[in-house]
Amino acid sequence: MSRTTVFNRIIMVTMRNVSFLAPAGWILHYIPEYRQRAKPPPS
Repeated sequence: MSRTTVFNRIIMVTMRNVSFLAPAGWILHYIPEYRQRAKPPPS
């Protein structure tokens, strides 16, 4: 395997992982805020 092929595969795998993990991280980061919004007002 040539050095270029290895480099391209590393870039491809990295970009795929970022495209999957970035939205998941965004959602997990805002879960506490969504939980606070979901609580019904006390009556």
